[in-house]
Amino acid sequence: MISLPTLKESAEFSIRKIATEDTRQLFITGHASMRMLEREITDKQLQQCLSDGEMVRGPELDRKSEIGWKCTFRRKCAGSILRVGCKLIQRDEEMVLVLTTFWEE
Repeated sequence: MISLPTLKESAEFSIRKIATEDTRQLFITGHASMRMLEREITDKQLQQCLSDGEMVRGPELDRKSEIGWKCTFRRKCAGSILRVGCKLIQRDEEMVLVLTTFWEE
């Protein structure tokens, strides 16, 4: 049986809580990790974007690979606007997969 991580209305709160209080449940995918290196984005900037940024897209139900709530956050940092795409999923417990990250142009 597939289980949704949380209610749609609670997805934003859950993502922010994980980014702020339980970062061991924050997983950066290989793609996102490569983009962070390429674009000189730090773990701290990524976490701040998820914990304090504005949610600009989502949460939308996404069934690709693992079912969950897909969202995009944005936050001004280092003089530019950072965007982080993530997905809240449920395995043994809730976790956030960071899918991609980039600077707005």
